[in-house]
This record gives sequence, C-alpha cells and structure tokens, in this order.
Amino acid sequence: MDSPERTALRHIGAEILKRAARIGAPRTLLPSLGRCTTDAHPGLLTDGQRYTLLRRERGVEVERFETEDEHELLYRIFCDVTLLMAIQDASGAAPWPRQAALLEALDPAWRARRAAERA
Repeated sequence: MDSPERTALRHIGAEILKRAARIGAPRTLLPSLGRCTTDAHPGLLTDGQRYTLLRRERGVEVERFETEDEHELLYRIFCDVTLLMAIQDASGAAPWPRQAALLEALDPAWRARRAAERA
C-alpha cells in the first residue's frame, strides 16, 4: 500500500504532466517529484496534505513555497514554466505576451491573475 506522500505525488505529478502536454512544456522545466536537487531546479515535496516547492542552489535554499491548495500549487509551477518557455521563445522580444498566451491555454483565470500581479 502506498503512503499518503506517494499517493499525493503521483496525483499531482499526473496533473502537472497533463497541463505540460497541453502547452508543449518540456519535462526538463517541470519540478522533480519527491526530491530537491542543489542546482536550482525546483523540487516538489509533500507530507500527503501540504505541498512544498523548493529550490536549492549549492546547498542553500533560495526559494520555498508551501500550500495545501493544489490549484495554487499548479498556478505557481506553471507561472515559472511558462516564463521559462517564453524566454526561450522570445528571441530578444519581451516574454510577457508569450507567457500570457501559454497561461491562457492552461486557465484563462491564470492569465488574468498574472496580468494583475504584473500591473
């Protein structure tokens, strides 16, 4: 029988992959599940109820986001993923329009929320 942690990671991992496929996001931009490396790549941990998104660089924690809200976690992950995709696609242009289009494809409310955060 799986632990609550493994069950939660398997569930959220499937949700992340489903959304990533919708926008063509490469797996290399997605967080590692159940572990956190020291190369600033995001890692997603859980105790079965609360999710923790971590970034460590050279052994030092540089970012931590915690939530029990799966939708909030997905928003946070895909704000990062879509920004990285937009920067890679931008060719010197501002990445915001591309990020906005990617967020719109995932959830129109996410595009509106990100626009409000940028204002």
